[in-house]
Amino acid sequence: MIAKITTYHIFILIGAILYMVAYLLPFRFQVNDDVLMMWLVSGAYTGEFETYAVFIHPLLSHFFAFCYRNFPSIPWYPLTWFLVVYLAYVQWVRIVLSQEKLLNQRIFWIVLFLTYAIHHLYFLQFTAVAGIAAFSGILGLVLQLQGKKGTSSFLAYVLILLSVLIRTDAFFLMVIGFGTYWLLHQGFKEIHLVIWRQKWLIFGVLFLIGYRVHYENREEIKDYVAFNKARSGVIDHPVFQMNKALIDREEEPEWFYFKEWLFEDAQKISTADLVEKKKGLNKGYFDLFYFKTALSRVLVSTKYEYYKKALFFFFFSLALWVGFRQKKTFWFLFIWVVFFLSVNHFFLLAGRVQTLFILILLGVAFLNRLAKIPMILGSVFVLLCLALMGIHSLNVVKAEAKWAVWNKDFYQLLDQVPDGEKVFVHAYSVELLNRKYDFQNPPPMLQTGWISRSPMQKRAFQRFGVNAFREIDRYYLVQQKADESSQMPGYFQYLELELTKTKILSNTIFEMLKYEK
Repeated sequence: MIAKITTYHIFILIGAILYMVAYLLPFRFQVNDDVLMMWLVSGAYTGEFETYAVFIHPLLSHFFAFCYRNFPSIPWYPLTWFLVVYLAYVQWVRIVLSQEKLLNQRIFWIVLFLTYAIHHLYFLQFTAVAGIAAFSGILGLVLQLQGKKGTSSFLAYVLILLSVLIRTDAFFLMVIGFGTYWLLHQGFKEIHLVIWRQKWLIFGVLFLIGYRVHYENREEIKDYVAFNKARSGVIDHPVFQMNKALIDREEEPEWFYFKEWLFEDAQKISTADLVEKKKGLNKGYFDLFYFKTALSRVLVSTKYEYYKKALFFFFFSLALWVGFRQKKTFWFLFIWVVFFLSVNHFFLLAGRVQTLFILILLGVAFLNRLAKIPMILGSVFVLLCLALMGIHSLNVVKAEAKWAVWNKDFYQLLDQVPDGEKVFVHAYSVELLNRKYDFQNPPPMLQTGWISRSPMQKRAFQRFGVNAFREIDRYYLVQQKADESSQMPGYFQYLELELTKTKILSNTIFEMLKYEK
């Protein structure tokens, strides 16, 4: 018993050290969604501690807003994501130690999980965090339902509810994955017992979902919620993405600027227009050419994602190895691949979502293992994973050095903008910025995209002295010189807001333009 506890503490400590190293290394958010949500709840973007951050649950937004309001010096948003992933790791360690007694087997399974998790610490993204939490939580419940002891029900419930609070879609993906596993092995004969034994957890999940629906029906935000849902249904539609390069600015100016994430003005594209547009796009699902591009969409989205490709190879190979010893694992792989291709056909799957499909393979391989992983095979896998993590860590450090140079040039121009002036940035995402913004030090730039037309965007405009996009009579534009020029000036002209370029500054990487009446 003492040896087991000691082993548990050693693995927990190793994980804690690795997570702290990842935090101290130049981790960043993977996309700008997290950055903007962090700016909202911290009061940085609008000047108010926003309690609705769009993608995460309103209760979680309230929690962040409360924390930033009362303890503004603590980076609550990224620390919370690190903590959630760490709790998922703790649950995984408990699961492995309760089911495996040999040290080499324990090391094998724990290193595999760390290989997956470390990437999502270097590149934080809320959907991935939610998926990892749901993965460990649901896996623990599956083992308990199978009558296997040693896992924590409390921690499983916490992780599952956290995943619902962070990203409900990721939670349901994990439910589908483990649900498929359960039905293949147990069938429907005990499903009523499963539901009854987890009735309070199911009630908690349904309560959180219902509360969100109720909250988003509030008068202040319900129109924006409807617009944002319709906006996502078009701009994230795979048929739209496939054909967006063919949209002509002269023939369809509203959709040309829409594909550039410029849709601040409600007079040009309404929510009803988006709903109708999606109906037309849905017909493209049955186009022969669209069917032919299905695989290419997956390959394009992961073109430079070498680490994720290695993860897929490791986890799929492991699942296949287990499958040679258990026919049901092959059936699961077949069903899971078909399901992935079906989802990929109807939705635009980012690389971070694809990795959640991969993570399920690790759980199923662990659940279906019939024999111990051979020492040689396990050692090779562990060494490959450790090497992969080491190379990945070095690449992260090298990338940070590159972005430091870019940030120096970027801020060289941005710092010349007078305080209070409106700034837009093109072809340089905010997740790459190395300056931290908060309530006391707000970001000097306005954002476009999913924040457009929201009450939060209106408050951000008011922070810069205007009430709406159409009232802007002067702004600065910072963009990469090597990239295609921003369509922002053309969008102003499209809205019949004639502004003249009056000032040009540039350095090695960026240029700054000033537009005014």
